Amino acid sequence: GPAQAARARELTLECAQIGKRHDKNPKGEESTSGPAGFGFQECLVWARCLRDKEFEAYREAFKTFDTDQSNSIDLKEVQDVVKTLGFTMTQKTLELVRREAFAKGDLNEIAGVKSVELLSHDELDFDSFVHFMQILQQTDGFSKEEMREIQATFEKFDEDGSGDIDVVELSDMLRYMGHSTKLDEVRRLHSKVDFNGSGALDMREFIRFMRLHRESEMERIRAVFTEYKDPVLDVVPADNVQHVMKKLGVVEDDVDIKPFLTGEALDFDGFIIVCDHIRDVRVAANRKRAGFSDAELEAFQVLFDNHDTKKTGVLSTEETTKILMLIGFKVRTAEEQKELKEQLSKARANAAAAGVEGSHENAPVNFFVLVQLLRGLYRRYDQESEAHLMKVAEEASFNTSEVSEFQEIFQTCWERENILENPTAIMAKKWLSRTSLYKLMRTMGLRLDPATKAKLDERVMDISGGDTVDF
Repeated sequence: GPAQAARARELTLECAQIGKRHDKNPKGEESTSGPAGFGFQECLVWARCLRDKEFEAYREAFKTFDTDQSNSIDLKEVQDVVKTLGFTMTQKTLELVRREAFAKGDLNEIAGVKSVELLSHDELDFDSFVHFMQILQQTDGFSKEEMREIQATFEKFDEDGSGDIDVVELSDMLRYMGHSTKLDEVRRLHSKVDFNGSGALDMREFIRFMRLHRESEMERIRAVFTEYKDPVLDVVPADNVQHVMKKLGVVEDDVDIKPFLTGEALDFDGFIIVCDHIRDVRVAANRKRAGFSDAELEAFQVLFDNHDTKKTGVLSTEETTKILMLIGFKVRTAEEQKELKEQLSKARANAAAAGVEGSHENAPVNFFVLVQLLRGLYRRYDQESEAHLMKVAEEASFNTSEVSEFQEIFQTCWERENILENPTAIMAKKWLSRTSLYKLMRTMGLRLDPATKAKLDERVMDISGGDTVDF
């Protein structure tokens, strides 16, 4: 994470200075043949210093949370530690991590007590606290079971086996997990955890991404829980749970959640568990939606119904092609038709895997096969757009984080002057007019006298050949 990376950079500079002192020619002058390198001994010193800094941070944290100065911290104090780190963990997960920390400490041999007695202790001494913190650092507060699920999801979508996932693959993963996403939004989240600036997420960065996503989800759940809980008992009454779940958006009006409930009031931990169970069921059921929003699906349904002239509930290849061309996909050349056939085969397979009946090979195109087909085509478009954007960013010497910041600014300026998009116009380009650019420049504190405006207009014309610029 950022804190550890900062310590590492600081120590790297220190060790580099040591290397420069050692890297002198016979006259005592510093070598100019290239940057100083690390010998193995210097690398060991660097690693030891980094570990020492880490332990110093642990010691300070331990002192901070050992409020009664007992040289140990109890479970309530541990909860405070976890909250400070930005984690929302259920008591069950917290207890599992605590037990793992005790086991790593091997304290039963040191203290001469039985493991059963040890694990029944409700407090952590400094050794166990260090193990506890290291586990949290490695897992970002996820349990072993959750870590296995995250690992499996990462490997499933790391198509090229590179050990990294790009923005498009991350977008696929979020849709697979039941979230409706747009590429611009995914790129913004991606940049927040791409610590090494590679433009892709490795496994560790992906774990951090999932923690940020989880905390965003927990913040929303806690706000609704707090609004509807009994202020005295700190629970949501049993007869109000379904209503609260609907307010949260976890279930629709016609969904019965009684199978997920015990008939008892729910504290916050219990509320989270029920939300997670319902989400898991909905994710499996919603895969046939291919990650599209309700508005997008409704727009696709209108197109489908308009072209289903015989009202049979299915489309011919010709009718399907007309819809695609209306949305903006080109299906003219023999090569484009061949690719459409391949995409349609994948769409049928994906629809069948999501439980859609009548999706076997060579079957007519039903609505959810069309939805899967559109997702495949939009994904190809996203890949091409992302590759083009990265090429332009490289030519302009911008990194992925800067591109993400510019994307947010561009989107904000565009939304100020445009009505909500047509849900089917996902591929439609967004443009900023010269007036929007003037406003943007002024918000940056730049003066726009006639001469500056003329230069800006000339530059816009050079880049775009007109009066507007896309991202």
